[in-house]
Amino acid sequence: MTRIDWSRLAGPEETKAAVTAADLAVGGDSLFAFDDLTAIQAAWGPTAALDLFLWACPRLFRRRSLALWVLDADQHDATFLRRLTAVTQVVVDVVDGEEAIDLTVRKADGRAATTVGRGVTLDGHSLEVVRRWDERHETLGALIRAERGARGVGQAELARRVGISASALSQLERGVRGVSADTITRIWEALGVPFGPVRDADRGHRLVRRSALPPPQSVAGLTTQQLIADELVGELWHVTIAPGASGRTAPFQVKAAELVTVTAGVVELDLVGQPTTLQEGDTVLLTTDLVSGWANPGESEAQLRWMVLPLGRTR
Repeated sequence: MTRIDWSRLAGPEETKAAVTAADLAVGGDSLFAFDDLTAIQAAWGPTAALDLFLWACPRLFRRRSLALWVLDADQHDATFLRRLTAVTQVVVDVVDGEEAIDLTVRKADGRAATTVGRGVTLDGHSLEVVRRWDERHETLGALIRAERGARGVGQAELARRVGISASALSQLERGVRGVSADTITRIWEALGVPFGPVRDADRGHRLVRRSALPPPQSVAGLTTQQLIADELVGELWHVTIAPGASGRTAPFQVKAAELVTVTAGVVELDLVGQPTTLQEGDTVLLTTDLVSGWANPGESEAQLRWMVLPLGRTR
């Protein structure tokens, strides 16, 4: 077994070189364990940690090797987690309790649909299969976690605001337990999420105040700010690209149609492997093609309106 002590390496590039050397030494069809990505983020920042992940995964996948990435989800922002989840085949949520360890499958590409949501409890040397929880609890728990992550509120902090234990909130977000009407009301109040019946005067439109927007997220010169998300019309994002910045991954890892309009500057998007230049005022509708890269070749900031439409497609 080859062990790389990344904490002794000078930085991300030296780490990539060490992983490359280890890969060549052990060959394909191997197992790599990265423990852990959260510590790498703490040492070098989220951009370097995400870059290492996005660099290593395709390389090891082509070599038919397995890669295990360990991280503390509460220490990473929503955009970071979304990008990791989008390109990861299997995601398992691990909760280390006082008496046992709970493992729950969050994503399982290529497996039966019933695999997602299943879990096991490891108690000492015994392994107990946990039945699938009520899907309504799972949906509500995922919604709470998404709203909390979008606002940058940690699990322990939200639990303190609501007046429940962090363990209880963790179980709620994982769908292991239900929630009372009083608790869910306090959760929405603590997060600033509107809750309750819609007034007649509000029907037919929806107003989103700037003060209620989630914080913008930045990675490698690309800043994304969600303006609105609606199950009927999709998601609308304001995207800013710094002068000279570029990336080799899509800004949004989604399986949906996308509508992109350049509102300022100039942008190059890689579409079907070909660079396409968009000037201010240009719009492109992506129905089946993918954005595989982006760049701002100009000397001023580029701004875009990026809409993820609720039109499902297979990528």
